This record gives sequence, structure tokens and C-alpha cells, in this order.
Amino acid sequence: MTISVVMPVYNERKTIKEILSKVRAVKMKKEIIIVDDFSTDGTRSILKEYTNQDDIIILLNEKNLGKGASIRRGFATAKNDVVIVQDADLEYDPEEYEKLVRPIEKGLADVVYGSRFLYGERRVLYAQVDELGAGQGNDGGERVDGVFGWPAKAWLATAPGHGRGVL
Repeated sequence: MTISVVMPVYNERKTIKEILSKVRAVKMKKEIIIVDDFSTDGTRSILKEYTNQDDIIILLNEKNLGKGASIRRGFATAKNDVVIVQDADLEYDPEEYEKLVRPIEKGLADVVYGSRFLYGERRVLYAQVDELGAGQGNDGGERVDGVFGWPAKAWLATAPGHGRGVL
């Protein structure tokens, strides 16, 4: 399975090189889409070092539009099977990508959420989504509507055709 990693960045001068190194080290086929939301701290100068690299696409917003707009722009650019949102602040561990993608690969889910507050092997919340954007949760519970929004501090992985540009 091929992934697109969408990384919204805003004033991440102190962490951008480290997070890019960690994402690149993940042993999955991927493209990295960085969307800079008009950083003013020197992040854009650092990103220039990564231009013309096959695995990285850099998009620069002309003005500060907010994280949601940056994620939507990244999703619109993504070309691969699964899209993962990776914040540049080192809060999410790229080594967890395989765990996030596993339910999608097994055909158990169209959308997977992870949390930075849960550690170790924990239950993963995922849902299968129909054409109307509603789905059934993996716990057999009630129908889940509006699964494309995610809680603050959560990761998101989506399967093709489910959620791109819907955030």
C-alpha cells in the first residue's frame, strides 16, 4: 500500500528537519506533501533545502489560511492509496503509520483514527464509510456520522475516495 503524508506546517523551524527525517525513515512507499501556511520564522528557508526531491512536494500558501485549509490543499494534491496527516511538531510518531494503515489494508476500515494520548497496544477506532459519509464503528456500536472530522490531537488515515477534501 502506498501512502501520502500530508504535513501542514506553520512556524516549525525547530522541528521540521527532524520530523522529515523520521517520516522519510518509515519503510513504506510514500510521498510527503508539505503545506507551509505562510510561516514567518524561517521554516520556508529550511524547506528550500528539500525542493527537487522525488519524495517531497512543497506547497506554499500565499497567506496564512489555517491548518484546515492546509490539510485540504494537501489532500487535493495527494495521489496515493492512503492519506495520513502528520503534524510537524513531533507529537505523532511516524513509526506508528503501519498500525494506522493496517485496518485499511485488511479491508476492515475506510477511515482510521489514532490518538497521541494512548500508548502501547490499544484498541484502534476505525469505521467503514458509505457514500453518504456515515459508517459503522469497529466496536459494533451505533452508526457513526461525520467521521471525516477528527478530534483534536488525533491522527487520520483515509482510504481512496473517502474523505479527500471533505474536512
